[in-house]
Amino acid sequence: MWAFLHFPLHLALVLAVEGAAQSSGWRAANIEYIALGEELNAFNLTNPDTNTIYAPVYNYTAAQWQSIASTVNDTFTNVMNAALTNSKNIDSTYKLIGNIQTMDTAVGLVANGSQSHNATLTAVNALSWTYYTLELAALELAGFEAASNSSDVSSDFDSVDFDSQAVFDAINEESNKSYSVFVLAFTYFFVAIGLVVVICTAIAALSKKEKRAVHYVRLAISGCIGLVLCFIALMAVDSASW
Repeated sequence: MWAFLHFPLHLALVLAVEGAAQSSGWRAANIEYIALGEELNAFNLTNPDTNTIYAPVYNYTAAQWQSIASTVNDTFTNVMNAALTNSKNIDSTYKLIGNIQTMDTAVGLVANGSQSHNATLTAVNALSWTYYTLELAALELAGFEAASNSSDVSSDFDSVDFDSQAVFDAINEESNKSYSVFVLAFTYFFVAIGLVVVICTAIAALSKKEKRAVHYVRLAISGCIGLVLCFIALMAVDSASW
């Protein structure tokens, strides 16, 4: 029995260590994710409550838009270079290259944001699309990329309509897929930790060492802690989105 319980114990330990590493990666990705969101908000182009463009933005000069475009270009260059360097497969690399091409187009539109009223609208949308895509790239860079078929990767990168809600819905869908990968890691991390405690408790309970009442109380408490840790994973299972 002792030998029989040690195999699942070591398996649970391996899963727990991997889950801890994934959780650390998720934390690092979220730091970058939040930083990108703060940089986007710092431009102060839209009202976050109504999601409309502030009136003074329509009067921005060409120099102001070019300054914004320069900041965007520097940011996406840094993030995408890191993503390309750490790309794990050809499909991911192809997708990143396509996004870089589209971001080049977006930066050009941002730089020309002062040309007309419609140009300002498109510039703001292109800017938002770029930062949302960079946030997604930060999550995928940390390893939270859902598996996809090569047929899902479009080759028509230059046809992105930044004024279409569909392109933003697509990013939200990809972000939810990345989140689902973290949910899986979160689930098996806590289940594995809980199983380690439960199995260790079972091994201790089955040992031939003489036990007193205090030992049984300690074993009962340890078992309950292990079960609670397992049930914490239900928090992730019940979370449909973020």
